Amino acid sequence: MATRDHLRHPIMADSSLASIIVLNWNGRHLLQESLPAVMSAVERAGGRHEVVVVDDGSTDGSVEYLARVFPNVRVVALTRNLGFGRAANRGVEAARHDIVVLLNNDMIVEPDFLPPLLRHFGSPEVFAVASMIRMPPKVADGHMVRETGLTRAAFAGGFVRIWQEGRAAECATPVFYAGGGSSAYDREKFRALGGFDSVYFPFYYEDVDLSYVAAKRGWRILMEPQSVVTHKHRGTINPRNFRPAYIRTAVLKNELLFHWKNLTDAPLVARHLASVYARLASGADPLFPRAFMWALRQLPRVLARRAAVRPHFTLADAAIINPASPSLYGATPCRD
Repeated sequence: MATRDHLRHPIMADSSLASIIVLNWNGRHLLQESLPAVMSAVERAGGRHEVVVVDDGSTDGSVEYLARVFPNVRVVALTRNLGFGRAANRGVEAARHDIVVLLNNDMIVEPDFLPPLLRHFGSPEVFAVASMIRMPPKVADGHMVRETGLTRAAFAGGFVRIWQEGRAAECATPVFYAGGGSSAYDREKFRALGGFDSVYFPFYYEDVDLSYVAAKRGWRILMEPQSVVTHKHRGTINPRNFRPAYIRTAVLKNELLFHWKNLTDAPLVARHLASVYARLASGADPLFPRAFMWALRQLPRVLARRAAVRPHFTLADAAIINPASPSLYGATPCRD
């Protein structure tokens, strides 16, 4: 991926056209519902937008189905499964337009979801714009979770704690990160940051990491409530494809890597390391030591990436992860 750093004063992206990139792995049954909605929304928006499906090594006939039923959709067919982050990067590289919209194959877009996303890229400071997500609450790891797109974060217990607010936003609102399965990105900025980092393989935290690196450069991340998608939540990261213990260990591993790569405020680093030591010593979570050792094996790669991105940070951690910080969560006036 490109790592250009000429974007201190970036060229304004052409926000009139977008490449809508749908990520798919063995999701033919999901594409049957989600892709017609995407095609209808693109037609309704007008303009020469393109739709690209990145097939991540499917074995369920997805590629053949697309060729037969959606011949106008461009397909990037990967010969083997690369995981979400690397597959998404391939789609961004293949895109022909300045704005890329990344969608999971289980996201059902509303007919007018596209124009509200694109209008914000008239500002050279905007990195990404997330859609508002409709989804019934679900239980994950014993906790009730509601996915909305209105992401927030705070530093507590030595870790960056992330959640999604359930309240409705009235206008475009600054958020902590843009979800990789329901957001639009400035393609040039995305590529300049190197895209989704492969250290987070197999899944989770790629989008959090990329948004955080962008935010520490001073770029803005918004959630647009007039762009609505419904998450059917029938995706590939589930117990049918991965054991629950493996999923949770991967999440814990990537959570550690996120902190080791990006946390630079000395007091927060000290609190994080103390918390990691305490969790290891307590033995309360049997998966945490496994996740720690997995992350430790990737530490050299993460430190190299840390050295590459740190010189370009212009904001401190406290300015990004404090919910009261005006630099991130300050009020955005509603405009027609």
